[in-house]
Parts: sequence; C-alpha cells; structure tokens
Amino acid sequence: MPHLELRIASFCCRAGRTTRGARQLPSWNTTKQVTKHTSVMGGLNLEVFKFGMYVMFPIGIMYYFGTNLDNRFAVPDFWPKPEHANKLPTERDEIHAELERLRARRLYLREKRLAEEAASRPADVPQAPVETPAPQPQPTIVEQTKQKGGWFW
Repeated sequence: MPHLELRIASFCCRAGRTTRGARQLPSWNTTKQVTKHTSVMGGLNLEVFKFGMYVMFPIGIMYYFGTNLDNRFAVPDFWPKPEHANKLPTERDEIHAELERLRARRLYLREKRLAEEAASRPADVPQAPVETPAPQPQPTIVEQTKQKGGWFW
C-alpha cells in the first residue's frame, strides 16, 4: 500500500501537518508528481458540451429524418401513373359496357379453346354437339335464404 501512504502523506504535507507513523516524502518528490496519478474532471465546459449533445442529438436525428421525406426517401416511378392503371367504371352505362366486353372476351376464349380441342382430336371420332344450357334466372338473396331455411342451417 505504498500509494495510499503517499497520498495521505502528500495531503498532510500540503495541509501543513504530519501524521504519526507516516513517512515524510523525500525532497525530490514534488506535489506535481503526486497529483499526476489522481484524475481531474473536465470542468464546466465538458458538462455543458455533454448536456448539449444529449439534448441536440435526438432533436437533430428527428429533424433529419422528419423533414423533406418525399424527396429524400421516395423511389421514383414506384407507383404506376393514373393513365397506366386500371380505371374502374362508375357510371351505369360504363359498367354495362365493361360487362359486355368481358362477356365477349370470355366467349371468344371459349370458342378458341373448343376449336383447339377439336383440332387435337382424331378425325374418325364422332363429335357430340356442344349445347349450352339456357341461362336460368338467379334467385334473389331473400329467395335463397327462404330456400335454405336460414343463414347457418
């Protein structure tokens, strides 16, 4: 424990008194050499700097990531332009026209598929005429619930 004795002795020598049993410091050992081993705080400027960093760092991060979001984090041409996107019909006439277009497309694809199937069959196999059943009127929701008897049974 020589370091503890040196510290006690240096404190006592600076205070102008000696302790019983403590060794006197040699004359070549100055106070500057003894205080070299002690830690000195940074002072008021360091504390003000640390406080400023603690306060301003989160504010700076929030300011950087919270402003000008559209230009900084946007991916150009990510969403399709309105003229390239599907436009849903809203008017009654537009809805009927779209339904007619879908129906014609479905019938065209069906006829094309049937023609391909007929071309792939051997010629000697007799073909049965394909008859489409007459469309049956769809019952309304109220009629369907009356027929079933209820929602869950």
